[in-house]
Amino acid sequence: MESSSLTATVLPSSSGLLALPCEIRLEIYSYLFSRSGVISDNRLSPNSYNERATIYLRVCKKFHEDIVTIIYRKIHVVWTLDFWVRFFDMIGPCNASLIKEIKIEYFCQREDRLHSCRGGLPPKDGKWDSLFARFKSANLNPKVVRASLLACPRGRDWLLDSPRRSDTPRGFTCHTSRDLEFLRHLSQFGRVQQFELYGDFNPTWAFYLKQRFGFVILQKKHPCRGHWVTWTLIKPDCVPPHIDMAEYTPSKSIKGFYHEI
Repeated sequence: MESSSLTATVLPSSSGLLALPCEIRLEIYSYLFSRSGVISDNRLSPNSYNERATIYLRVCKKFHEDIVTIIYRKIHVVWTLDFWVRFFDMIGPCNASLIKEIKIEYFCQREDRLHSCRGGLPPKDGKWDSLFARFKSANLNPKVVRASLLACPRGRDWLLDSPRRSDTPRGFTCHTSRDLEFLRHLSQFGRVQQFELYGDFNPTWAFYLKQRFGFVILQKKHPCRGHWVTWTLIKPDCVPPHIDMAEYTPSKSIKGFYHEI
């Protein structure tokens, strides 16, 4: 009986996993979170990554210390901006400082997907203001910021010079190209090492960020469609190791502008 009792009260710190060296534990955790290791408001179901990650954080203090840097390293802002305001209020600045990659999706038709873009300026609902205010108060210092912009069908036809462009009213411009408040918000990440714009973005935004913060621009083609879809902005004195500048050729007319070969 005594032997059985001792076996049943083994402390968590003596478990096989937590007894391993930290480097090996982190390697194991990387497999655990490798497939969907991004906190996203596009995954709010009970069995989502968000929910499972929260469960892992509650196992024990040691487990929390091990995986908290993995769980909070990437966030993906999709639709529900109110979720992120509550999220940053909940996790606090200490956990927010662990975020290293942020992806933000800007849709012309947001959240309810019923809004019809008529061109002109977007409605001022203050939701982006509240979200970026949380970013600022948390003193976020990510290494990578990605902004994906999705125009309405008419706006996309205009940007891509589609045959349907003739059906677009003269002078029509989608919200994704005219929301200067959103560009101002993005500017608070001007110190990041890598900034990516892709989708239906306004090219002048990239040149504004380049001029203001000293970036160089790398244009990347879509592998199938052939048009430029991703503009990566990096600081020339700290090129990320995964970017091979030999794959790009400098523009003959614009300094600090490179095309994918």
